[in-house]
Parts: sequence; structure tokens; C-alpha cells
Amino acid sequence: EHVSRPPNAFMVYRSYVWFTKQLDDNDEKNLSCVSKLAADSWKDMNDQARAPFHSVAALAKRKHAELYPDYKYAP
Repeated sequence: EHVSRPPNAFMVYRSYVWFTKQLDDNDEKNLSCVSKLAADSWKDMNDQARAPFHSVAALAKRKHAELYPDYKYAP
């Protein structure tokens, strides 16, 4: 059984952008477009703005470790 990696802070942010639809009406709403827009805005964010996403990612990592204590990343 394959176990996915826990999300990092950027992955949490990208999901936030996708689910809150923070896109202009003329932006194509597909994953590659959302990823590019999220990456551009992530680069412009300061540490304070990124902090909530790092907190959520840390929580996800702890929960992942509880659910899969023997998990080892293997690409």
C-alpha cells in the first residue's frame, strides 16, 4: 500500500489557493495554472504571512507520523 508524503507548507498554501479560488476570472482554473500563481505569490510572501501554512504543515506531519509510525520516504 502506497502512503503519500505529508504536505509541506507550500503544498498547504497551494491547496488554500485552489479551494478559495483566489484567481482572476480570466485565469484558467487548472492545477498547473494554480500552482504557477501560488508559486509567484508564495515568493512574495514574508515569513509572517507564511507562518500559518507552516503551522498547518507541521500539524499534518505530526498526524502523518502518528498514523504511519514506520513511514520512510522512498521516491
